[in-house]
Amino acid sequence: MARKVPLMLPLGVVLVGCVPPTRDVSCPEVPVVDAAPRRPPVGGPVSLETFLPLLPDRDLRLELWAFYRKTEPLARRLAPEWTEVRLVIASDRSLWWTHGLIELPVAKKDQGALAHELFHGAYHRSALNAGEDAAWGEGFADAFRYLIEVRLLGSDPSPWRREMDRLKALTPEERRAARDADETIRVYSYPALLILERAQWDLARFEALWRDLDAKRAAAGRDILHEVFGDALAQPLPPEPD
Repeated sequence: MARKVPLMLPLGVVLVGCVPPTRDVSCPEVPVVDAAPRRPPVGGPVSLETFLPLLPDRDLRLELWAFYRKTEPLARRLAPEWTEVRLVIASDRSLWWTHGLIELPVAKKDQGALAHELFHGAYHRSALNAGEDAAWGEGFADAFRYLIEVRLLGSDPSPWRREMDRLKALTPEERRAARDADETIRVYSYPALLILERAQWDLARFEALWRDLDAKRAAAGRDILHEVFGDALAQPLPPEPD
C-alpha cells in the first residue's frame, strides 16, 4: 500500500504504537520495535545499516536483505522515475511512503511483502497512477510480488502464494463471488490475477505489459485499464441494513 507523507513528517520518524494493519497479511505480524529510530543519510539509498536496523533476529534480517537486494533492481527498472528507498522499518502494517520509507510486517515465509511495497516505487510516478486506473496499483504490486516469489523462492511457496494459487484455480464465477465477498481480494488479489493471466504468469511478459500499458495511458490521457482487462474492479458491498 502506498502513502503520501505530510510535509511536516521527517524522514526518520518511526510510527510506534498499536496501529491496526492496513490489510491482512499471510503471516503473524510483529509489533514495531519500541526504540529510538535511526535517521538514514539524507539522499542515500537504503543500506544494511538502515534496513530493519532494530530487528533483533539477525538471521531473518540478513535473509530479508538478500531478498531486497535481488528484488529492488527489478522494481527500479520498471519505474518511469524511481523514488529511492532510504529506510525500512519493522511495523505492524505494510506501507510504502513517498519520502523513501517502507514499513514492513516482518515474518518468516513472508519475504514477498517487500516485493509488493517496492513495486509502489514504480507505480507511484507512472501514468497509470491517475484517475480510476490508480485503483489498480495494489493489483499490479501483488502481481509483481507473485512473479518475484516464483523466481526467487521457487518450489517453496509462501502461505500468501498458496492462497493466490487457490484463487487461481477457481472458476471465473467463483472468483468473482470471492471478490464480492472479500475487500482484500477485491483490491489486491482479483486485479492481480487478471494482470497475471494477461502476462501469462511470466515476469518478462509482465514487464512488457506494464511498459505498454503505461505508454498507452500516457498517450490517451484517460483511464484505460477497465477496457484493457474487460472487468472493472467491483465496488465495495453496500452496508447491510440495520
